[in-house]
Amino acid sequence: MIFISELPSPLLSFGKIIITLTVGWFLYLAFNRSGNLKDMNAHASHFNPYSPLFSPKERPLIALSDIGLLICISVIAYLGYQYSFLWILSVYIIPYLHVNFW
Repeated sequence: MIFISELPSPLLSFGKIIITLTVGWFLYLAFNRSGNLKDMNAHASHFNPYSPLFSPKERPLIALSDIGLLICISVIAYLGYQYSFLWILSVYIIPYLHVNFW
C-alpha cells in the first residue's frame, strides 16, 4: 500500500493541484475553507448575500450573481440532458479545467 506522503514530489504536487482546482476551489467559495474569516462564528460564503464577506450595499449584487450562476448551471444541465454527459465533459468541463490549470 502506497501512502500519499511516499509519492514522489512532482506526483504529489500534481495531485494537490487537481484536488485544489476541482474540489478545493468550490469548498472555498461555498464555505470559505482555508479562507480568512472576518467573524469566526458566521458562515462566510461567496454565495450568501448576508455573509460577513460583503457590505450591506453589495447584497443585491451578490444575489444577482447567484441568479446568474443558477441560470448558467441550469443551461449546462439542460444541455447535458439533451446531448449527454460526455458532450458536456468535452465542450465544458475539460476546457474549464484546462483554462484554470494554466
